Amino acid sequence: EHLDRLFEDLQKEVRRLCGAPPTEELGFRDTHTVEPGQQWRPALEAALSSCRSFVALYTPTYFRREYCGREWAAFRRRLEESRSPDAPLPALVFPVLWVRDPAGWVLPEAVQDVQYIHASFGDQYAEEGLHYLLRTEQHVEYQRFLTAFGRKLVAADRAHRLKPAPTQVSLAGLRAAFGSAVVESIRVTPEMLGEALSRRDDVGL
Repeated sequence: EHLDRLFEDLQKEVRRLCGAPPTEELGFRDTHTVEPGQQWRPALEAALSSCRSFVALYTPTYFRREYCGREWAAFRRRLEESRSPDAPLPALVFPVLWVRDPAGWVLPEAVQDVQYIHASFGDQYAEEGLHYLLRTEQHVEYQRFLTAFGRKLVAADRAHRLKPAPTQVSLAGLRAAFGSAVVESIRVTPEMLGEALSRRDDVGL
């Protein structure tokens, strides 16, 4: 229910910011876009081949799912192949902190270089995650996040305009980005979150 709301609200916000028609589908989500009876893998691979940004919901289970890791790896490869030599990686991966681990996050090495919090998203979001804002009906804080996140998404898309992959992405045999074990992980504590929120520069988003 809450995930459905985020998906619809984020599409509406992006439409509003970029002036897209209200009927235009701007996002892909397998449980919504793939019809019953349709093969889901080709549809997912087609979306990964053409999407211009990638939104990932950070949860403890997200990093344990093999296909989530394959999807991340597939989009990351597109970013690496699209950039010019010596150019930074286009900032088109957008993590959403869905739930917070009270003990502190342990992040796989593959995602450690991607910023997932920002001062404009609000303190409550950084402390508790977006699911908490929806579950407790924190409407003002939720709208604050939605507006700031949508603006960054649209701005990044306009800045980079990622082209479709020359050949369709294949998930078969692709090594999951997160792996079966985290070799070098970092634990993000509340103190580190506070330090990140005190910065006003954009890192990653």
